[in-house]
This record gives sequence, structure tokens and C-alpha cells, in this order.
Amino acid sequence: MTSPAPTPRVSLVIPLYNGAAVIGRALDSVRAQTFGGWEAVVVDDCSTDGGAQAVRDYIRATGDQRIRLVSLQANSGPSAARNAGVAASTGEFVGFLDSDDELLPLALDHLLALAADPAVDVAAGAHVAKLASGRESVRPDRVTGTLTGLEAVEALLQERIWNYNHGKLYRRRLFDAVQHREDIRRYEDIIFNAAAYSYSTAVRFSATPVYAYYVDAASTTWSQKLTADFVTDTEAFLRDGLNPGVAPLVSQRSWRCMRATLAVVVLSGALAGGADGQTVAALSAVLRDKVRLRDLPDVFMCAPVIAASAVAARVAPGLYATAYRSYIRRQYELGA
Repeated sequence: MTSPAPTPRVSLVIPLYNGAAVIGRALDSVRAQTFGGWEAVVVDDCSTDGGAQAVRDYIRATGDQRIRLVSLQANSGPSAARNAGVAASTGEFVGFLDSDDELLPLALDHLLALAADPAVDVAAGAHVAKLASGRESVRPDRVTGTLTGLEAVEALLQERIWNYNHGKLYRRRLFDAVQHREDIRRYEDIIFNAAAYSYSTAVRFSATPVYAYYVDAASTTWSQKLTADFVTDTEAFLRDGLNPGVAPLVSQRSWRCMRATLAVVVLSGALAGGADGQTVAALSAVLRDKVRLRDLPDVFMCAPVIAASAVAARVAPGLYATAYRSYIRRQYELGA
């Protein structure tokens, strides 16, 4: 009788939508891990480019039965794909990998070492941004070490840690309380992470890079049409997802900083994407409404760049638009 396969320690959930050309690279990075006790659950969200078949071919070619394919019945978005992947997975820890990105070889070993203390419910490492030219930059969080769940929520809202799902391991017990919201298509990472941190005993951050993020102008992050509800709804979803025992303890400074960040980032994204004048005017009005002058001292304390951007966008929007477009050309090699 064949013995059952051991339960993997780590489950990696990989949402897939029209990523046939890159999914092999992502899976190669998983198979290159120095830690071998993993499973990879690829969730195909009704790709139209043969993505699901590319995964089947990869499994057949490598013979690696640690990789499984789950197919959704209808295109439902990345949050639904992540939830389906978590439901299909079995590991003690869950991590998320985008189909166009990579894990660095020591990622799982390093993150598991961070989570060796059973009180640590989330372990997070830095990521490397990879640009089209081949240029790379390491982007760690602004804080390292161990935070309480509340401290991690505050750090997230104050822009002191990255809001991405990637480069992290989440202890499975968190998913009894937290899922990705399936009714939204932007900022789902920050909403999920705020909720996850609020249910965590401890969260540990490291400056060691564990994840390679490929910057792509065609990705949803950079190409989505932006509207005012991305600011107003996101704050409401953030508040709604927090642990009820933690939510009242979050400082007003943190909420002021988050409102400013959302307003600045959404307006900046619209400017970078060449939005029409009506959209820019509407988002500028949201910025003026959400970031009052009396809020700026708190925002400067948390995120001085966001505060300066808010002032510049209010006082000289045309000049700010020019400066921001120049910034993303230099920093991310995006835009004309």
C-alpha cells in the first residue's frame, strides 16, 4: 500500500489569468526553493490564452505532483482565485505568488524561520522590483522586527510597511476569520492585510528580499481606470474588515494618513494614466475633501512624501502632474 503524501508545511496560491507566457517562470522559482515541503495551487480564472493547459503541460513535463491546478467556472477576479486556492490548500502556512513574479530561492526557508515563534501569525520579507530594462531595486519595509497585530495595522495605515500580499507567509488559522473580499478589484491587498494583522498575535518583518516583483505597465496596478470610490469605499472596507476588538484602538492619526495616501495615490494614478479632465477634477475634489489642512501635521509625521504630495496637488496640480509623470518614468520606467 502506498503511504499518503505528507501534508505540506507551506501552500503557495498562484492566481492565473492570461499568464501562459510567464507561469512557467513563476513555477520554476517555486521548484527552486531550498525548502521542499510545499505545495503550489494554481487557480485558473478562466484564462483565454491557454494558461490552464500551460500549467498541465508544466506538471506533465516536470512530473512534480506538488503542483495542482484548480479551475474556476467563471471569471471572478484575483480575490476569488486566492480564496479558492486557500480553500483547496492544506499547508500550515499560506503564501501568495502572482503568476508574473518569482520567489527568491531562500524565500520559504527565511520566512519559516521568521515564523518559528508560534505567536507569529504573519512573516514578511522585502521584495525586489524588476524593471523592463533589467534594473532592480530592493524595497524593504520601513520597519523590521516583531510587532503586535495592532502595531502592524497602524504601520500599514501609516505607510510604514508595504501593503502587498506577496513576500509573506500567513498562518492558516487566520483564514478562519479573514478572506479576500471578492466585491472589489483594487486595493484588495491592503484590505486583506489590515484584517489579517488585526487578528494576529504578532507579525514579524525582515529586510531580507524574498520576492521578485516584475513592474509591467499593462498590469491592473498601473492600467486600471481610477474613480473616487477607490478612496471612499476602500476606507470603509478597511474599517469593516478589522477585528472588532482591535478596530477601536486604531489611532485617528493612522486613519488620517491612510485617507491622505488613498487620495494622493488614486489622483496620481489617474494623472499618470492620462485620465480625462473630468476624472482628474473629481479626484482632486476628493483629495481636498479627504485631506484637510488640519490633518497635514499627522500625515507629515507618518508619511512625509504623501503629505508633501497632497500639498503640491492642492496648490499646483499642473506642476504636480508633470513632476509625478517624471517620477514614474525614472522610478518604474513607465509612461511616455
